[in-house]
Amino acid sequence: MSINSSILIFDGGRLDPQKKQIGKTTITGGRGPQGPQGEQGPAGEAKNTLDSIAGEDISVYDVVRVHNGAFFKASPSDDSTIQGIIGVALQSVIAGESITVMAQGRIKDINFGFPISGKLFCGANGKIVTQSNFSNIAQIGFIEDSQQIFINIQRIIKNV
Repeated sequence: MSINSSILIFDGGRLDPQKKQIGKTTITGGRGPQGPQGEQGPAGEAKNTLDSIAGEDISVYDVVRVHNGAFFKASPSDDSTIQGIIGVALQSVIAGESITVMAQGRIKDINFGFPISGKLFCGANGKIVTQSNFSNIAQIGFIEDSQQIFINIQRIIKNV
């Protein structure tokens, strides 16, 4: 704790309140009591990732599903795989390697090149696409800008 004195000057071993201050004089003492808690800051961004083993070769940003504890590319044309979509791969790996998948949250990449806004879907071979022409529509998120997407897996819609 510091106490600033605007009128006291140390003068040869004594404090003289009658002299004008030439500089800043600081008297340091012990620590005082803790002050009140401040306001809580804004909530941080939710980022939900999952880790497992790749069941096949997976490229960065492939839409993946889980099957028997391993991650595989999802396919909207296959009824048996589309229901297990869990997120988007955050790195490229070969089968048997550890992989991290974004289940919900923002992904920024200057190379995305998406339109300014819109929805994102699972396309052929697990690729992220902006339009789905498959019998199963799997919305996996939306575009925030040309370099940033938000992953938020939605329920699967079956076209009849």
